[in-house]
Amino acid sequence: MTTDTPTHAKPQLTLLTGACGLVGSRTLQHLHAKGFNLVATDIVPPKEGTLPPGIPFIQADLTKPEDVDKLFDYPGPTPSANAPPPAYDFAMSHTSNAEHRPTAFDAVVHISAIAWLPAGKTLDARTWHANNVVGSYNVVRTAAERGVRNIVQASSMNAQGVSYTIPGRNTFDGFPMSEGTTRRPMDPYGLSKHEAEIQADSVAFLCPWTRIATLRYHFVTESYETAWPLITARDVFSWVSYDACARAAECALTAPPGAFTGHEIFHIVAPEIAWEGGLEEVERRKVGDAVGERPGTVDLLRRYWPGIRIDEAYWASNPRRAVWMSDKAERVLGWKHDG
Repeated sequence: MTTDTPTHAKPQLTLLTGACGLVGSRTLQHLHAKGFNLVATDIVPPKEGTLPPGIPFIQADLTKPEDVDKLFDYPGPTPSANAPPPAYDFAMSHTSNAEHRPTAFDAVVHISAIAWLPAGKTLDARTWHANNVVGSYNVVRTAAERGVRNIVQASSMNAQGVSYTIPGRNTFDGFPMSEGTTRRPMDPYGLSKHEAEIQADSVAFLCPWTRIATLRYHFVTESYETAWPLITARDVFSWVSYDACARAAECALTAPPGAFTGHEIFHIVAPEIAWEGGLEEVERRKVGDAVGERPGTVDLLRRYWPGIRIDEAYWASNPRRAVWMSDKAERVLGWKHDG
């Protein structure tokens, strides 16, 4: 459930996972600059000089429950509101954390995941999928059971079946796409994000004192200028900046208690597509070429997804408007891509 609200106070102590990754490190830097009190974690140690000064770092494998329990045992002032209601029955929870001790953290930002593979590297699909799904469940479930009220997790538009889907086989309900568009992932990454969202539903039902914001990012890069030379049709012409992702996490953390309850998904994407040149991919503008054609979104959708319903009125005021709707994040969280 969501409502329209302004921002709220910062959490007292926030755990951020995936702190050494591209999105995680930028989010960490942003939150630190905004005055958040943070503890960082990742499966690998940070490179020298990359972690903001004064931020504790704990190396942990989030697929291992014992590592996750140690994270949430981090010493610090335990907010009194963090303890789960004493009458709540965890008898059927089947976790090793039988005491369900309250934790010092009152917020968690879970970004850790295997999101992509460098050129020339491979990874067993089962390993990729299991890492993301198990790590996400361990963090989100443990946080909620130990009384954390405010959880933010990174997801991806690929939960709907996008960039990593077999070319020619991805399909959609229609355009534009909302958070409710049917999810049809085929690849291990997209499927892992789909399942992380379902897990968040389950945890929110189990632990009704916890709210979870899932932020769906897509083709994260520095700016429009770094996006358009790389984006292809299978990316559905869309992108989001690192800064916008970091601000989305901040907005989700500081949204007041009445902003939303339970688990909610939010699209975090740039307001306009990133495509330069003609309709055909071979006609796309190259870096260094003069600025030429800039086709509209509807024309591109007709070319690459013929037969799928298009609500053309959605693009009447802006022909280059993005395919994914992000108005929910703007309305509920107060987020703007270029804020």
